[in-house]
Amino acid sequence: MNENNQLILKHILESPAPKDTSLFWTAANPDQEIFDKLQDGYNACMNESLLASIGSKPLLDLLLQLDNIYPTEKSKKNKDDNSLTKAIEFLMSIGVGGPVSIDVGADDKDPDTNVISVGAPYSFGLPSKQYYERAEIVDSYKETIGSVLEALLKEAKPDALLFMSDNHDMTVLSKDLVDSLVALEKSMANVAPDPEDAADVTKYYNPRTLKETEAYNSEISVKEILDTFASGYTPSKIIVGSPDYLKALEKILKSSSRKTIKTYLVWKVVQSWAGAVEDPAVQPLLRFRNKLRGQAPDVKQERWRTCVSSVGNDLGKSHLTT
Repeated sequence: MNENNQLILKHILESPAPKDTSLFWTAANPDQEIFDKLQDGYNACMNESLLASIGSKPLLDLLLQLDNIYPTEKSKKNKDDNSLTKAIEFLMSIGVGGPVSIDVGADDKDPDTNVISVGAPYSFGLPSKQYYERAEIVDSYKETIGSVLEALLKEAKPDALLFMSDNHDMTVLSKDLVDSLVALEKSMANVAPDPEDAADVTKYYNPRTLKETEAYNSEISVKEILDTFASGYTPSKIIVGSPDYLKALEKILKSSSRKTIKTYLVWKVVQSWAGAVEDPAVQPLLRFRNKLRGQAPDVKQERWRTCVSSVGNDLGKSHLTT
């Protein structure tokens, strides 16, 4: 069924707009405008030669924004440093997951209302915590991180992203930094709930007040994040998926260097958006993902499939489900 739907959507997006009206289509606004927008998005995604000429610039632009929001050196003027919270807000605004997940969805005990939930992310880098115990996978993962970040470091503007470089060569990524990044991911994964617990409503349904939620982790302010995305709103309750995870995360972040945390945030952006750029720098990550799936390293799905999914996700799936 999914295969048939994909082919139907491909045919629709590659065909002219219908000229005749019907029960499901009128040639007047907004139908025509919606169709034009979907088709423009699809055609832009299919323009691989243009994307290749743009290269990694859109990804580097995001990393430079993050660099400004979360400087390598902690501000001496601001004693109450909230830059990590601001960095997580930035990641959320561009659809990137961080060390904590904040979401809105139906209340399991009152489905007619929505509720805010706070908890551990679905994954931290590798698909599950068990992968961090497999030396072969971890070594390959570190090699992938090193190859991708070093390539981006060389492509970045002068003096940008230098916190990732080796002290002796500003274009070579620090191996110690990669080791500390993966160690940070592993430590967070180890204290996160197991998948069966994360999916068990009797364990993840922990209603708390905003004040109680805020008290679990002094390094990340849930209150500030809510103020940014829903100014003036104070929830009557928040579902905390794992209070123990939030408390353990606080200790992990406090014991980690700022440079390691920053590299982790950078890597989250790269992992999330690598598939959206056409650049040799990110190819090692795509090959590593294929390896985890049991596929040939350089296998690549047909471009139109990527673009049908991209249009559905970026421009509203509701337009592509009929």
